[in-house]
Amino acid sequence: MLALEATANWYTVFELVEPWVSEVALGHPLKTRIIAEAKIKTDKIDGTVLAHLLRADLLPRAYMAPAPVRELRELLRLRASRVRLRTAVRNKVQAVLIKRGLQPPLRSVFGKRGRLWLEEISSELPAAYGGAIAAYLGVHDALCSQIDKASQAISERAEASQEAQWLDSMPGVGPYRALLILAEIGDITRFPDREHLASYAGLVPSVYSSGGRTRRGPLTNQGSPWLRWAMVEAATSAMRTPGPLKDRYDRLRQRKPHGTAVVDLARFMLGCVFAMLTEQRPFLLNPRGSWRTWP
Repeated sequence: MLALEATANWYTVFELVEPWVSEVALGHPLKTRIIAEAKIKTDKIDGTVLAHLLRADLLPRAYMAPAPVRELRELLRLRASRVRLRTAVRNKVQAVLIKRGLQPPLRSVFGKRGRLWLEEISSELPAAYGGAIAAYLGVHDALCSQIDKASQAISERAEASQEAQWLDSMPGVGPYRALLILAEIGDITRFPDREHLASYAGLVPSVYSSGGRTRRGPLTNQGSPWLRWAMVEAATSAMRTPGPLKDRYDRLRQRKPHGTAVVDLARFMLGCVFAMLTEQRPFLLNPRGSWRTWP
């Protein structure tokens, strides 16, 4: 048996040693740090601590996703990173326009009409500013092409996955988020209930209890940041779509701020995800014609 630290390259190390050992235990970095906090930190000391914890059966273990799930995660996260890069490039273009005091006549300058306006304006600007806009648009077009290819591959995978189709039936999810949620969760049976799944996503409040008093703080933000991001984005879309999820958001909004209501809706929707995957059914109308309210 081998204990492995959850470093950035643990995938590679795991694939190298897996054929030669009976079992590989991936240490949970946060919980291991709490147990074995030391003022002096070296690779040798860390390895010794992991060995001692493993020998005493005290090593907190992290989930090791199988190879197909790890590869799917990389594909989905790559698309998300490209979208973020494209957003950054669009912000750069907007910054150049602001520097020159230009107000676009359109809501978006990245559509067909907006691009024509940008090309016309950039030809009239000084070379430094016009060249910057042209350069940013070139990067923008390249990113759009890569995003389209990735989206096509993701759509094909979503159509071939029954579980992704179940999740896609819930308002606000869509094929990409459905696959991302599935990839980040992995095996749903490792969660005994929806509360554990919400904790894994970091969508539960932190709790401070002392002297008989309990106070709830901000979100823990631990676990999978990608799953948390996917659920918040899904909740943001669902609150605009007529249906039971929008109705739930409207009720929450009557007594909570917008951000808190969205997080609560995201946590509720993650409970719906747990129900759909464990019951193996979509989020659909029940026989009476009304929406099921999970969980």
